[in-house]
Amino acid sequence: MKTLLLLVVGLVSGVASARADRPSTHGMLLVGGKTIYASHLPMFHSPHDYQVILEVRLRHPQGDAGARYARDRAETGEKVYTLVPEQFVLPDVVGAKRSFKGDIFRGHFERGGVAIIKGVTVDIVHVVHFRKFKPGASKPSVAPYLVFGRGPDVFAAHLITSPPDFDQVLAARPLAPVSPEALERGVVVRLNELEQGTEFYRETDDLADGG
Repeated sequence: MKTLLLLVVGLVSGVASARADRPSTHGMLLVGGKTIYASHLPMFHSPHDYQVILEVRLRHPQGDAGARYARDRAETGEKVYTLVPEQFVLPDVVGAKRSFKGDIFRGHFERGGVAIIKGVTVDIVHVVHFRKFKPGASKPSVAPYLVFGRGPDVFAAHLITSPPDFDQVLAARPLAPVSPEALERGVVVRLNELEQGTEFYRETDDLADGG
């Protein structure tokens, strides 16, 4: 209950701060296949100081962009796929904004990644997690993870608190039984409560300090 309350408070305060945020390019990690998720690549300074995970649908005039992305992932074995959206105010994803345009990269778009699908329409199906970082927030003694997903596409994201910290997304399932409905919403667990699989992303440099 305490964790849920903190997440709700973070959601409300994050939405309220949208008035102060400026439009920016918010790069995102893409994971999943049948169900696709976009995880914002955060930093501890505005306007990137949010942890956001979205369930998305990818469209393109030339066909199903989601299927093209999933096929490329399966054929190449690449772990990191990123999305570079058009500029927008990030907290709008929990408001009226239901879609945006962007380009999909195989690899990290700022580290030699290759654009594979340009001009994608990204539809927001469901906001799994939205939270603005709080300066000076205390870290829990055991790192918390948010487990989320549908069907075969289940992942765990490290819940970021304060610098220095790290962003990590991996395939994982909770050891204890969890209902499909709870997984769709996201469940907070500790690392030792997870059956871990492939690590898709881990970043420390961007979260080393608050600058």
